[in-house]
Amino acid sequence: MARCVPNTRITPKVRLGSRLFCCRDVEGVAITAFVLAFAVYAFSYTVTDPDLWGHVKFGQDTWNAGGPLRTDPYSYLTAGQLWINHEWLSEVLFWLAFSAAGATGLVLLKLSATLFTVSLVCWWLIRRGIKEAM
Repeated sequence: MARCVPNTRITPKVRLGSRLFCCRDVEGVAITAFVLAFAVYAFSYTVTDPDLWGHVKFGQDTWNAGGPLRTDPYSYLTAGQLWINHEWLSEVLFWLAFSAAGATGLVLLKLSATLFTVSLVCWWLIRRGIKEAM
C-alpha cells in the first residue's frame, strides 16, 4: 500500500475502519472495487453452448453411478462400446452447481472459477514484484 509522504502540500487523511489511509489509498481502494465490480459484471454474462445440458446430464449420471461411466448410454450408433469420458470431473462439478442452484449455480461456478484464476495471476505477479501493473 502507498504511504503518506510528507511534502510541501497537506495530504488529507481518511479513517476507514481502524486504519488511517491517505487519499491516494482511498482512491486505490475505490479503483480496485470498481475493477472488481466490473469484472463480476463482465464475467457473469453467459452464452449457453448447446452441449451444456449434455454435460450437466453426464455429470448427473456420473454422480449417480459413483464414478465415470464406461459406455455412453445415449448413443445409438456405438451402444455398448468402450467410451472414455475425459470431461467427467468438470461435468460432475456442473451437475453439483446445477442441482444446488439451477442455472444460477452454473453462472456462479463460472464466475468463481474466473475470479479465482484472475486472483491467482495477480498473487503470482505480486510475488514476482510486479506491483506497478496492479
